[in-house]
Amino acid sequence: MRRYTEYFYPRLVSMLLSSDVLKDSFEILVSEVRLEVDGKEGSLRLRAFQREIQERARKSRGILAVDAPTGSGKTLGFLLAAKQVIERGENALLIYPTKMLIEDQTRSLSSLMEAVGLDAEIIPVDSERLEEVVKSSRDVKTHGEALIHLLSGEKGKIILTNPDIVYVLLKQGFKRGSELLQKLFTVGLVGIDEMHLYWGFSLHVIMLLLRMLRGRLRIISTATHDEKVLAFLSDMLPEDFESPIVAEEGEEGDIVRHPVRLEIGSIANKRVLTREEEAKALRDIVLNILEHTDASTSPRVVCIVNSLVFSRIVAGLLEDEGLRITLINSLVPREYRVIGGNVDVLVGTSAVEVGVDFDTQALVFEANNSASFIQRFGRVGRKRPGVAVAVVPYEDY
Repeated sequence: MRRYTEYFYPRLVSMLLSSDVLKDSFEILVSEVRLEVDGKEGSLRLRAFQREIQERARKSRGILAVDAPTGSGKTLGFLLAAKQVIERGENALLIYPTKMLIEDQTRSLSSLMEAVGLDAEIIPVDSERLEEVVKSSRDVKTHGEALIHLLSGEKGKIILTNPDIVYVLLKQGFKRGSELLQKLFTVGLVGIDEMHLYWGFSLHVIMLLLRMLRGRLRIISTATHDEKVLAFLSDMLPEDFESPIVAEEGEEGDIVRHPVRLEIGSIANKRVLTREEEAKALRDIVLNILEHTDASTSPRVVCIVNSLVFSRIVAGLLEDEGLRITLINSLVPREYRVIGGNVDVLVGTSAVEVGVDFDTQALVFEANNSASFIQRFGRVGRKRPGVAVAVVPYEDY
């Protein structure tokens, strides 16, 4: 059974959401996604792919690739695998692409641990946390020593960090001796989340880690069904790569995405929108959608664009319309990336793709490749049916 089934949707409505703005737009109905269920773990209902992660984690020492849609429960899958290695006396290391996602996953894992019967310490590690340890302890002089300090003790640990920290710690470990590397090799599981988001230097770090920790369970996850990512890993580590775990649909399964009316069209033949007239076009699309949505969610509409500067222009135009706007991009401090009640529109960049939780009924987004399209589209329809408008370069039709 296909994971995503799309049906061309008869235009029963009197108009397309934004046909007066988009070029050559067309509309489809993306059907709901239900995932097969396979019993329970403690008080939690397990989906079939989560059960498969749990069972294969008991024996596997290779690379398991998990292909599951956004919001399907990959976090619980990681936790079930971590439980297997922690009960063997080893630790788990989970890698995430952004600090916001680390913070989000720390909360999620903490809320799930009791339900699966796991007693472990969750340790989010970033440069600020390591610097705090250095400043608070006389015996700790470097970030590497700070990590050794955090990993000390008998209790099992789940460490959450990012590729930059992994690089710094590996560099210090090779320069200053083997104690840090010995601590690293107490890890029984390496989990790499959002594998499709790594490229360039961060991808090199990930590949180095996967090679160094051969003989240990390594799980990578992706929500974009990118066959190139899986083919790359299979080619680079053929002796370690095992058959992927795919979240399959089931007619009686859990709903992980509700139906979404999706319109796809173009504003300009360019990869990144930047000009004010393009911002005005997005503003008009958002205003059109707001006329057809109620105030049952906050934000009512989410607008995700590629450029930081462009996000500010779009937000400003919408504010001029008297709307309540929340802006989230890399220049907005993390403590202010909070979505309050009664927000009309959340405008953001890739900073809102992962690690920011919201419930919206409508989404407007730029996409210039398939991975970005799937990642951003996955932000709507998670808790209720929705509508979405995808703005793509005209040449990509």
